[in-house]
Formats: sequence, structure tokens, C-alpha cells
Amino acid sequence: MRNPSPNGRRWFGCLTLILAALFVWGCRPRDAAPPPTSGPSQEFGTASSLRPPPGPGRFETEWDRSNFDHGLWDRALQAHVDDRGRVAYEAMKRNAAFEQYLFRLSRTDADGLATDAERLAFWINAYNALTIQGVLDTLPDSPESWPDYRISEVRIGDRTLWKGVRFRVGGGEFTLDEIEHEILRKRDGLRDPRIHVALVCAARGCPPLWNRAFTAAAIDQQLTAAMRRFVADRNQMAVDVSDRVIRISRIFDWYGADFTNPAFMPHAESIPHFLANYCEEAAIAESLRKGDWRLEFNEYDWRLNIQG
Repeated sequence: MRNPSPNGRRWFGCLTLILAALFVWGCRPRDAAPPPTSGPSQEFGTASSLRPPPGPGRFETEWDRSNFDHGLWDRALQAHVDDRGRVAYEAMKRNAAFEQYLFRLSRTDADGLATDAERLAFWINAYNALTIQGVLDTLPDSPESWPDYRISEVRIGDRTLWKGVRFRVGGGEFTLDEIEHEILRKRDGLRDPRIHVALVCAARGCPPLWNRAFTAAAIDQQLTAAMRRFVADRNQMAVDVSDRVIRISRIFDWYGADFTNPAFMPHAESIPHFLANYCEEAAIAESLRKGDWRLEFNEYDWRLNIQG
């Protein structure tokens, strides 16, 4: 018999491999799981979002995208956030206004808003709402264990929740970290150090989540009020006049430079001067504007800001 040609041997070998592969695939169980993927999507769904934005079939698709209304978020906050800034997470998860609000955030281009005030209110509210979404999507199954949840310990692959999830929001896909540091702290017209007492990371050590939405019409007054609440809250700040020590949230350790940076408005020559501008106790405010002060930073309480 004539020996097969090199080309014939090659084709025969390829055919054999193909048939073997088809046999193995046919024997594979129908419900076998695909191989695990790598990267930040491994533990909690896709890297784009832990929970994809709700589809348009469930919600109204028409609203004024150039004059964004935060009324839905305001209703959800009023219903499920108490005066201490604690959240009823189980109820928030089922709140239709909250779901509709997330849908609108995902389909509104923030760059199309008319003013810096509108963009500032949009991104602050978006950060807080998406933080709650991220918490809801990573809470343990058992509500009894929720008080032990710490957002700082959540991992999306090898990243934190702030860096590991890209949310569809404002005309793009952004992580919480990018909203805070690349948008709010970097873009002209948005750099206001008071955002640090308005953005809430779902921990008890954060400034309390205010149970009203920020709005373009009142954003300056609302940030002023948030700063005054922070200065008056002894869990966030305490002044020892005799020792000239300010015991304050670690936020001022992490972001203290923003409060004295001329690129941010408002700002002051020092952190004590900045705090004095929002202190309603006249004697303490006057003292803060004089002499040197030492800052001591509180331990941060990462426990979940849950009601009960």
C-alpha cells in the first residue's frame, strides 16, 4: 500500500483531534459551570455593576434630562433613613422610588446638565445612592448578620467596593472612587471640600447620611448645613480649648488638604479656621481662629449604618 503523503497525514491528524474534542464536549454535563473568570468580577457578578441597572420596561423612560429632578431619591431617603442617618436597608431594597432613581441615574448624562450646581448635586446624590446599591448587593443572605457587615472588608476580586465596581451613571461607567476623586475633587466648578461631610460610605464613622436629597437650587445652603451638623456632632468633632486639641473624624486626616487648598471653594488658611466658620458656639469659634491647634483623629467605625 502506498504511504500517505505528508499533507494527507496532517489532515488525518486534524480530523482525529476534532472528532475527539466533539466526543468530549458531548459527554460534558449540560449544567456544568464555566471555568472561573479572573479579575474584579469574580465574587459579585460583573465588573460593570453588581446589579445591572433595571431595564426600561419597568420604569418611565421620559424625564427632563437637562434639569434632573432628585425627588425620587428624596422620597426614598425620607422613607428609610432616620434622623441619625441610619438606613433601613431591607426596606430600601424594595423601594420603587429608589429603583426608579437608579434607573434615571444610569440614563442621564451629567455633562448635559445646565450648571455646576446641578452637576454637584447630581454627583453627590449619585455617590450616596450607588453606595447603598453596592451595600445591598454585597450584604450577606441572613439579615441577622448585617450589623456585622463592614464595607471596608468587601472585596470584588482583589479590589474594594469603591474601586472594584463600575456603575453605569451620569453618561459613563464610574467606580465610587472615580466619582469622588476624579469628578468631585478634580473637575472645575465642583471642587468643594464640604463634599466630605456629604458623601456617606455606609459606615457609622461617616458623617450621618442626611435624609433629604441635595438639589441644585439649595446646594450651597445644604452643604453649609451639613458642615454645621458635622461640627456640632460630638461623635465627629470635639474641641478641648484648654489643651488646644481638636479631636476629629479621620476624614480630616485623609482629605484635610482640600479644606485649605485655594483650588477648592470655600477654603480657609487652616483647618481650625475652616471649622470656626461653621461653629455655632461663638466662644469656641473665636478660639479656633487664634493660635496653634493639634488635630487628633478618631478611630473610624466601619460598622454598617443600619437602623436598629
